[in-house]
Amino acid sequence: MAVLRDVEQRVAALESRDGVPRVVAERSRRLRIRFPVANTKRDIPHGLTEVPDGYQIEWANADIFATPGQPWTVELAYLQASAANAEAIVTFYVSTEAVQDV
Repeated sequence: MAVLRDVEQRVAALESRDGVPRVVAERSRRLRIRFPVANTKRDIPHGLTEVPDGYQIEWANADIFATPGQPWTVELAYLQASAANAEAIVTFYVSTEAVQDV
């Protein structure tokens, strides 16, 4: 797993080019992740100092999803891929804004 970019800014705006809703984060970490086995929990050391509020998939060659029933920790997140040898670029983030109703 290679770290592509480590953003440690007060506020970083992350926005996908394909119209995925914007994510505002105080701390985030962008990682390239490889999944050697399909539908199997992969421990991801996200590198943040607290439990991430979420993740955004920027690119993947398979379906990527959080492992059901597995809570994240201050050190690890748990993801799975629908296919063996899948790769993804995933940004984990800690949000600075409360959720707003629209």
